Amino acid sequence: MRPNVPTWRILSKQRWKPTSVYLCFKETLFHKGTRIVPVRWPGGWASRLLRRGPGFNPWQQHGCDASVLLDSTPGNKAEKDAGPNQSLRGFDVIDDIKQAVEEACPATVSCADIIAFATRDYVALAGGPSYSIGGGRLDSLTSFMTDANMLPSPDLSVERTRQAFADQGLSIEDMVALLGGHTVGFSHCSFVMRRLFNFQNTGQPDPSMN
Repeated sequence: MRPNVPTWRILSKQRWKPTSVYLCFKETLFHKGTRIVPVRWPGGWASRLLRRGPGFNPWQQHGCDASVLLDSTPGNKAEKDAGPNQSLRGFDVIDDIKQAVEEACPATVSCADIIAFATRDYVALAGGPSYSIGGGRLDSLTSFMTDANMLPSPDLSVERTRQAFADQGLSIEDMVALLGGHTVGFSHCSFVMRRLFNFQNTGQPDPSMN
């Protein structure tokens, strides 16, 4: 039986004082520098974190609740092992940050908040905007592969992608903002090979590509 655990629990900035959440995270993360996290390739880490932080994947499921960090068990396959999540990277970095933050501020900063804060800061380090974000997210206690397998395919048309977002109560503006996270970093060749070399089995490139 799937337990009824509320996971969409992003709370206001007032839940904790900044010094007890974000400042603890920031001091721990950046004062220890590359011993905890790599900072020489911010664009790459920004793209990796966006997919599990404020990117589309977590919002499409149950919110930014760090459920993708949970491992599978003998009786349950977790989101981490779903097909759409096989290209996710950097789980060890989040684990390292969590360990360091727990040593500095025990039982204060959730994994979900770590992902959100780290994503925001790596986006800024990569040359993107710095945006305000509150703390107070609670980590999920459950993770199910079936949830992640329902993620829209990158091969969907614009209209079908728009509908997938609309089904979650999200607007076109939300779609553009969330999918924008996929314009940072790099793409795997398998996502573009067909359009470049054999579009619709013609042996030619997709004529709509400029």
